[in-house]
Amino acid sequence: MGAVTAIEGLPLLEHAPLAAYVFRRVEADYVLEFVNARARQDHPTITNVIGKPMLVLYQDQPEVVEAAERCLRDRSPVTIEVPVRRYDRVEATMLLRLHFVAVGDAHLVIYVQDV
Repeated sequence: MGAVTAIEGLPLLEHAPLAAYVFRRVEADYVLEFVNARARQDHPTITNVIGKPMLVLYQDQPEVVEAAERCLRDRSPVTIEVPVRRYDRVEATMLLRLHFVAVGDAHLVIYVQDV
């Protein structure tokens, strides 16, 4: 039995207890390809940003893009904590822990956890 590809593995993430976001490496950026049920439950409009590049989604948080680069380059999990601002607030009101996991040569999963 061969290795499971990133796309074949998406059903495994669908009902994970943490929000999971799958990005695919495209040239010098990453494009959001998939969000699981938990992410859709927490943020019902999240599907509107599928297909958007990470550099746009995290334009004010370069540490997220840097962590993605490090994860895929080193093929090693990376965890960071980032302050986030809810869409209806002026300042950061929450802290999230992001776990980056490389899947193959071009995909990574970001699991999100409230701190």
